[in-house]
Amino acid sequence: MPIASVAIAGLFAAFSPTQVKEDLDAHPWRPAPSSPVVAAPAAPESTRSVPAPEPAAVPAAAGTWQIQLAALSSFEAAKSEQKRLEKVLGAGKLEISSEGPVNRLRYGSYPTKEAAEDALEALRAKGVDGFPVRKP
Repeated sequence: MPIASVAIAGLFAAFSPTQVKEDLDAHPWRPAPSSPVVAAPAAPESTRSVPAPEPAAVPAAAGTWQIQLAALSSFEAAKSEQKRLEKVLGAGKLEISSEGPVNRLRYGSYPTKEAAEDALEALRAKGVDGFPVRKP
């Protein structure tokens, strides 16, 4: 038996489960609780700041949703799939969004998720599947 194996075997034989439990109980892995945080006294009424007004809700911009049809690692494969799907869906409606190593094939532009889901139902009738995503 090699020397390293003998040393490792001897190391494991030196600690019984009881000894390990006792050691863990004596030295838990969790840090000791810190002292409680005491809140600072409230500032006098005259020095308190007035909260800023809530920002107005911004209406959703037109065309913030698309339908993702594919995500491919190869740009050439994404171009090939784009050409294939353009035969079914029409040219000019598909775009490739390259983000890092992934090339996403996306269709259309819709103002709401519901509108994208409605368009997705029409695509499924043509044999094309996907899912709604926010436009980057």
